[in-house]
Amino acid sequence: MDGLTHPGSAGLRREGRELPVFTERNTVRLGGLEDPMSDTRQRSYVARLLAGTVLVAGIATAQREPRSIPSWDASDETSVARIDHSAWQDTLDGYLRTHTSGINRFDYGALKANVEDTAKLTEYLT
Repeated sequence: MDGLTHPGSAGLRREGRELPVFTERNTVRLGGLEDPMSDTRQRSYVARLLAGTVLVAGIATAQREPRSIPSWDASDETSVARIDHSAWQDTLDGYLRTHTSGINRFDYGALKANVEDTAKLTEYLT
């Protein structure tokens, strides 16, 4: 047996110690005394538990500080240079998958498997 005895209304005992018994009305009975958990106390407990969970989730998903990319900070608004984005457009045309839901998806796996297209995209980005 597990060492538990059922002494009736006195509560459960394990190895001589009395264990708390939870009753139907959110009460704890220990040694015949009842401590009703009031609705306010119960709500407060649930609110603290929820706040703690949100806090932990927020810390776990916190993002790092953005880092600066110095080469992107420099710009010349007077420049008349034309930039050829055809390599990017070719990549989108080849790997963007449309869906009836209206949410388009980029097929990264297929791009990664194609060495030539990956090299073109790398050249465009550098």
